[in-house]
Amino acid sequence: MLLRIRTRDGTERLTVQDNSTIKELQVLIEQSLKVPVADQRLSLLQGLLMSKNPDAFTDMKDSGKTLRGLGVQNGDLVYLAYSVEREP
Repeated sequence: MLLRIRTRDGTERLTVQDNSTIKELQVLIEQSLKVPVADQRLSLLQGLLMSKNPDAFTDMKDSGKTLRGLGVQNGDLVYLAYSVEREP
């Protein structure tokens, strides 16, 4: 399934398997977008990108959950907050 990853730098597109876990998405983000897993905060809620406390967004904190189990579907937006500067 195709996911749109919205960050402070814009929107990226990643393709994952329908049964992928949050952890698998995080690893793909690290490989593709150069954001270390340890620095990633993921959420289905757009407020994440404007929050002064991104750790308060816990809907995607359990890395063992499947994306499908969270109701994520093809084309959905997943919001990604991070503090590092991404490599070009």
